[in-house]
Amino acid sequence: MSNPFIIQNLDGRSFEIQPNELESLDLVEIGQNQWQLLADGQSYTIDLVHFDYANRQMQISVNGEVFDMTIQDQYAQLIEKMGLSKEVVIDIKDIKAPMPGLVLKIFLKAGDSFAKGDSLLILEAMKMENIIKAPTDGTISKVNIKEGESVEKGKILMEL
Repeated sequence: MSNPFIIQNLDGRSFEIQPNELESLDLVEIGQNQWQLLADGQSYTIDLVHFDYANRQMQISVNGEVFDMTIQDQYAQLIEKMGLSKEVVIDIKDIKAPMPGLVLKIFLKAGDSFAKGDSLLILEAMKMENIIKAPTDGTISKVNIKEGESVEKGKILMEL
């Protein structure tokens, strides 16, 4: 049997789901980042609001109620068990576009300080708004973009 995925709501509730259970769900895609789920005789509309692959975090809306969640696959679980998930000090010098998109909103300007997790800007890609958050504490030394500007993947958006 395959290892389960562990899905945890940020309020601490969690559950496990086996890969074969995922395949047997009555789940139908009804739009871009939107699905209809039928479970126990009830219908649920699920919207993917935000997905941060690198940090295994997502925000979904189920029938209009929003949930912040983390997902751990077998590899993330193994890293956790081995104690290797502790924070590592990193020296990041700039913020790059993780994907091509349109800059909708810039929250900071040159000289502004920020803390890890603070929202830096909103980048729209494939009709989804992606909030780019600070990976560490720091100060913006230069903003290389403007609101309304299209950017390519890898473009340096802000220098720290």
